[in-house]
Amino acid sequence: MRAARLYAAGDLRVEEEPRPEAGAGMSLVRVTAVGICGSDLHWWDEGAIGDAVLAHPLVLGHEGAGVIAGGPRRGERVAIDPAIADGTCRACRDGYPNLCYRIRFAGHGETDGMMREFMTWPTELLHPLPDGVSDADGALLEPLGVALHCVDLGHLPFAGTASVVGCGPIGLLLISALKAAGASSVLAIEPLAHRREAAARHGADLVVSPGSVDFAGPGVDVAFEAAGHDEAVALAAESVRPGGRLVLAGIPGDDAIRLQASVARRKGLTIAMVRRMNQVYPRAIGLAARGVVDLGSLVSRRAGLGEVKEAFGDAARRTGLKVLIEPLRSMLVRAVRLAVILDLCCVLAFVIIGRASHARGESVAGIASTAWPFLAGLLGGWLGARAWRRPLALVPSGLGAWLGAAGLGMVLRVVAGQGTAVAFVLVALAFLGLFLLGWRVVASALIRRPRPGRVLSLVHDARGYDDDAGVCPGALTPVLSKPRGEVLRGFRIPWSLAPPYREEMTMYDHRRLGRELELFDTDPLIGAGLPYWLPAGAAIRHALEEYIREVERKAGYQHVYSPVLGKRELYEISGHWAHYRDGMYPPMDIGGEQVVLRPSLCPHHALVYRSRARSYRDLPLRLAELGGMYRSELSGVLGGLTRVRAIQLNDAHIFCAPDQVAAEAAAALELIRQAYQALGIEPVRYRLSLPSRDDKYVGGRDSWERAAGLLEQVLVSAGVAYEAEEGEAAFYGPKIDVQIADSAEREASLSTVQVDFYLPERFGLEYTGADGARHRPVMVHRSIIGSAERAVAHLIDVHGGAFPAWLAPVQLVVLPVADAQLPAAEALAFQAVGAGLRAVVARPDAGSLGARIRASRLVPYQVVIGAREAAAGQAALRLRDGRQMPALPVGEVLARIGERVAVHGTELWEQGALAV
Repeated sequence: MRAARLYAAGDLRVEEEPRPEAGAGMSLVRVTAVGICGSDLHWWDEGAIGDAVLAHPLVLGHEGAGVIAGGPRRGERVAIDPAIADGTCRACRDGYPNLCYRIRFAGHGETDGMMREFMTWPTELLHPLPDGVSDADGALLEPLGVALHCVDLGHLPFAGTASVVGCGPIGLLLISALKAAGASSVLAIEPLAHRREAAARHGADLVVSPGSVDFAGPGVDVAFEAAGHDEAVALAAESVRPGGRLVLAGIPGDDAIRLQASVARRKGLTIAMVRRMNQVYPRAIGLAARGVVDLGSLVSRRAGLGEVKEAFGDAARRTGLKVLIEPLRSMLVRAVRLAVILDLCCVLAFVIIGRASHARGESVAGIASTAWPFLAGLLGGWLGARAWRRPLALVPSGLGAWLGAAGLGMVLRVVAGQGTAVAFVLVALAFLGLFLLGWRVVASALIRRPRPGRVLSLVHDARGYDDDAGVCPGALTPVLSKPRGEVLRGFRIPWSLAPPYREEMTMYDHRRLGRELELFDTDPLIGAGLPYWLPAGAAIRHALEEYIREVERKAGYQHVYSPVLGKRELYEISGHWAHYRDGMYPPMDIGGEQVVLRPSLCPHHALVYRSRARSYRDLPLRLAELGGMYRSELSGVLGGLTRVRAIQLNDAHIFCAPDQVAAEAAAALELIRQAYQALGIEPVRYRLSLPSRDDKYVGGRDSWERAAGLLEQVLVSAGVAYEAEEGEAAFYGPKIDVQIADSAEREASLSTVQVDFYLPERFGLEYTGADGARHRPVMVHRSIIGSAERAVAHLIDVHGGAFPAWLAPVQLVVLPVADAQLPAAEALAFQAVGAGLRAVVARPDAGSLGARIRASRLVPYQVVIGAREAAAGQAALRLRDGRQMPALPVGEVLARIGERVAVHGTELWEQGALAV
């Protein structure tokens, strides 16, 4: 293999070296893309960086991606985390592996980097890339991770403002990350014009050169310096407001930072220094996969290993943005050249056979018709490589195009009488063999899917606790595992960026997690499709139901209870018996009556309305219930909590006058939006469900068109993009369905708003109008979260067990350092339970403090009580995402946690309130 090795400043040599062998816990990786970073330029230009000096020839490069070339994960595309932490030092144990005292870093010190064709690296540091993320994007996940860590250290307040000084790749990614984090305004300061243009493309609200900056205003909340020189530090310090934060990410060439102390002191700035990044690869992958950050636009040049010297020169001149080294590029060039030579040999062989077969020889047209499959193969390969965003796609797509073109060409020539079938078959076989031989160099690097019998699954990651990088310690780990459950180390997904890692994910999602987290389970003695809730799951469901009841009470709903049984006649009147009989349980003969488990709550609420005379003054009458209903689902469609036979439905029916329908439907849609915000749910789309052209729908055409028009008006007024689909309406009326998708992109309806003119007529519902006459009300069906089962299933899928604080089964865990602090911990937990929090004590006999912290990584709030805290009646609070607070009085800690829980939001704490 070849590697680019630095011998001295400016002395970079590409040499042949033995291919490394992977040992235990390591994987052999074929490197496909490596970015040239600013630190690489320091090594190349100065032979040093900071206090580290080049002591021996070193392979540079730490921003990389590749393909695993051996072992059980062979063929998997991965991003390569360049930092190998010791894992045992104090920093690692405290959750700061980026500050590890004995860290090894690719392309630094004694550790060779990634500018080579093959490398071995710890398997647990190879993060799988989704299909939507290219190898080049995978290499740029490292600078994106640095940018995310910068944002985390900046503690940007909600809708805060920020400045970025220096718009190189990290500065540009900082701008994108800040906008994704909710920054209301980002100021970019950069001297180079082409980088100012890039900053504007990446979302900066104001882009200026250093000489045209006016800092007369109050300043930004957080300033980020990403240039690595004193002028940039001074500009950043000037741009930030008093009491703001200054985050220094640039690496100065002389290993010194000069900051005007009077400015920092007068403003009372909090200064944070950036050391690499801290376990943010999963978040970076999530942002790239979702298209939130455009990594591809940063690449201004791609070069092979043979062009590495020129590539470093381009990067040093700063004429572009990011220069990418593609070691495989040289291999592909060599393979293409070989294929071209072999293909030309095939053309010549075809000419010779043609001359032997035809006395008149081979015509120019014949030679051309022989060559065109070769040209078609090259063109098809190039198009395939671009379409698949992978260089190696040149191989299968080019081969496919050649086979098609060659086959067609031979058939046409035989038909035209220019050759014999036997001759053409022989040439075709020779052509195919030589073509495959030409690609043999790259055949082993073809991208392959996981082997049959292996699936992507989710397990808990037992690695150390996280720091303030914002990665949830309790996040999930998609890994490649054997069916019997053997786990290979993978990567984590933070709860805040619950990802679209969709490829090849089977029905792992909430069902496996629900059992691992002890939320729910099933038993064959109870029956299929009849899960039971375990204490932790019941706590989530109870919190969810209480939240919904509270929201509904504030919105003017009245709650009712109705029986889960009803006479068959009830459902014959409502139309359910005629339209849903196959999905209902068979009637039970009781006392000479046929009684049915209800498939819907609608008929019962209609009878509640009908229980007494109603006046227009009673309208709108909003009736809500969290009630059970039952569907006789086929066993083949049952799955976890999403398809069950016993359903707890959040249902409501609004009985209103015709002129109140639009307002009530719009209010219901707004309730759904608010609930989704509190729950951290994002709908994939809104669907206007209309009837199809068959006879399964009831009522007159005029009422259907009127109802559909009202719902469409509501969607338009709400500014919601929607899609109209026929055949998805309820049998009694059209509806708005709010669609969600699980991690495998399976779509389902969670919430709904329906307009119904039919059931009020069937049940003879009336009200007395202001004119004294009898009028028919309209019935608006509405469900905020659908069934509790489906809602919780989706929340498990979205949050991966790291639920919002108000919804978490355990909200606070108290961790005494030793047995001596156990009484204080138990007293604190008792006080927390009295304050309405769900709190537990993790006793010292359950393991070391670090082990207990890791075991509690899904709990939003963690309180550590040592001897000093116990004596002072204080508690040191740590959040699930790694942020920490200094020790405070116990009462104050509990009060502030209670305030955050009462907000019913997804944020664990108010921004900017915690210590770094």
